[in-house]
Amino acid sequence: MHIVFPVNQRQAIRRGFNAPSTFKYDLDIASLTEAERYALSLCFEDGRVDSSLTINEPTEAGVRDALRRFALEVDAFRSELEQRFSRKEVEGPRLFGDSFSPEWQRDVRQEWEQKPEVKAWLDEVKKT
Repeated sequence: MHIVFPVNQRQAIRRGFNAPSTFKYDLDIASLTEAERYALSLCFEDGRVDSSLTINEPTEAGVRDALRRFALEVDAFRSELEQRFSRKEVEGPRLFGDSFSPEWQRDVRQEWEQKPEVKAWLDEVKKT
């Protein structure tokens, strides 16, 4: 599947890559882990990935690294969301047992990412 990924040009410069603003890559979806496929589905639309998932290097390794990092972020977010839901700090539609609708997850994720401690953690994850 051909997917267009946004390139984090600041990181590309730091790593010594002369990179365009986007990178088109033929990704074998079957080779991804379930967590990576789920994370990709959250930010994928019309053959493009939105800015919540950027790659640091316009290479296959850069795409794989970005998917791994983003899957970690999504997993941490889902864990936080489950905890908040169980403590009844947030309410929202529960669909299909343990899943939440993608739109609702996106809204809560944006709120979660604004927390100073989460911003600091995400910055550290993105540097690796």
